[in-house]
Amino acid sequence: MKINDINSKLDNCIEKLVKLASNSPIQYKHGACLLKGNKTYSFGFNRYIKEIFLNNQMVKFTVHAELDALYKLGNKNIKGMDILIIRIGKMNNNLKNSRPCNNCIEKMAQRGIRKVYYSNHNGEIVCDFIDSMSRIHNSSGFNIRNKLIYYNKCL
Repeated sequence: MKINDINSKLDNCIEKLVKLASNSPIQYKHGACLLKGNKTYSFGFNRYIKEIFLNNQMVKFTVHAELDALYKLGNKNIKGMDILIIRIGKMNNNLKNSRPCNNCIEKMAQRGIRKVYYSNHNGEIVCDFIDSMSRIHNSSGFNIRNKLIYYNKCL
């Protein structure tokens, strides 16, 4: 569902998320916030959380913006909340595709998120109910994590 008239609440959140996402040290800069009614509950952005050496290479682990926003609320009941996720361009603050990965969709569904608002490849804000979101892609981090699990099992 495409959102034609962005209400002032979402518009204000988008402005804050653009600033927050610009702080991300990661190439693809995402920001997210949890919302319910007229209240904003938490903000998050994608960032590095851990570094390890593996086969003489540095491997950096990240947390996605939507999970960062969820984690900041700890065990608080978030059932029925909505989430807004944006991604900004590398050279400017134009909105880019920020559709959640399969793992994030699963985590948000488990915690009771109701609707997911996100920027699409045209820079528009679109909305899907979490229960009807198809699982389209795994993140690169998810794929790396699976390789590490396989590698450790082989040792």
